[in-house]
Amino acid sequence: MANRVLDKRISKEALCATIIGAGMALTPIHNHWLTDLVTESSGEVGFFLPAFGVALWIIAPLTYIAVTWG
Repeated sequence: MANRVLDKRISKEALCATIIGAGMALTPIHNHWLTDLVTESSGEVGFFLPAFGVALWIIAPLTYIAVTWG
């Protein structure tokens, strides 16, 4: 019984798909409140959520390819 519980790990494909999905969900999120929250006094935006989302759905497949083919 204990061995079956330990063997229930998430597959690489499912993990990659989850990360890509999270990135795609974060990509269109950009609103005035969030921009005001992360804007510095100089007017520069320190954290842009759509850029983070795009980075997720670019890095996840590249990492998957590196792990699978490496």
